[in-house]
Amino acid sequence: MSESLIVLAVLVLGFCYLPVRRSFEKTRPEFLHISTCALRAAAPGVNTRWVVTGMMGSGKSTLAAALSELLGTPHIEIDLISPEAAIHAAIEADPNNGWVAEANPWQIPPSIWSKADIVLILDYDNTVNYLRLLSRGFKRCRSSGSTWKAFREHVVEKAIKDWCLIVYLHGNSNRAGWRKHGIGGPEVDLSSAVIITCFSPAEVRILLKYLSREIQATK
Repeated sequence: MSESLIVLAVLVLGFCYLPVRRSFEKTRPEFLHISTCALRAAAPGVNTRWVVTGMMGSGKSTLAAALSELLGTPHIEIDLISPEAAIHAAIEADPNNGWVAEANPWQIPPSIWSKADIVLILDYDNTVNYLRLLSRGFKRCRSSGSTWKAFREHVVEKAIKDWCLIVYLHGNSNRAGWRKHGIGGPEVDLSSAVIITCFSPAEVRILLKYLSREIQATK
């Protein structure tokens, strides 16, 4: 009986794992062609101005930091800077240099959207965001000593009741809005920017690999 229960548990976990894995690993056959053509048209370099955006837990900061290091340009976390004048001061600190700015779409001022040369949208399934946010909460819990108090603070209160709840309540409707009105909303004109949407972390890896290869070839 116990062996049957173990087998059943493994099967149940397997069925739960497969959809989650698909959310992380799904790639569109045309993604590489579309994204590389768009990037070649934009000719990214040290003067390029990037905006990385998406829902909470999509990995915006991780991607922006990777792009910043790869391109040798500043990484600007908009949600850590206020007021708007300070954001402009940060991106205009070196007028001859590009930058990689990142934030949730609703945190990015229209004036910053209008300066973007390339916009990267991380448009993931909610499942990906949930697991990333939980992972962030557990990492903060461990860094705080892995106590019950730290678990309640960083995992229960912050990751689950705050971050994951925001994604649960607004993730699907926000993505529907982006697809209907554009990522910056109907009042933002992004006609001069190259827009690339990644539907999974796997597509982001493809994008970074391509950029790394192209940039290394120009050095």
